[in-house]
Amino acid sequence: MQKAHAMAVALNLKSPPTNYYPIDAKIESVDHVNGIVGDDDALIIDCFDNTESRGFVHGKNCLHVGFSPQYTAEMIWDETYSVPNDIPEDQDDICDMTEAIPFINFIVSLACMNVSQFLDNGDKVDMLVTNKVKIRYLRRGK
Repeated sequence: MQKAHAMAVALNLKSPPTNYYPIDAKIESVDHVNGIVGDDDALIIDCFDNTESRGFVHGKNCLHVGFSPQYTAEMIWDETYSVPNDIPEDQDDICDMTEAIPFINFIVSLACMNVSQFLDNGDKVDMLVTNKVKIRYLRRGK
């Protein structure tokens, strides 16, 4: 299951009154984002596998969830996010590695907890997570 769809399933189970709509599309411009999202108050959860699309949602109300081929992941809220460089073509995409599925599922669950915490009390937590499951809180705040 794609990350955005897995997050929508988990978040809809926790918070039925809130609507989550996974969008499985390549974002081609900031105008494209505005046309899809529409609402300035909408929370965007960026699970894109390409940096170009990440750049188009940067500056919005957004939690960016990303992975590296070295089995690290980050969840960074937009206020402190920097769009990363593309992964070199000679490196594997972690999302295509079958053995990475448990790590990816863990990160998706942790991201759901992060979003739920934000919706419950407005708290935004930036995290860097390694494959050794060492979680480093980078920032906490509203």
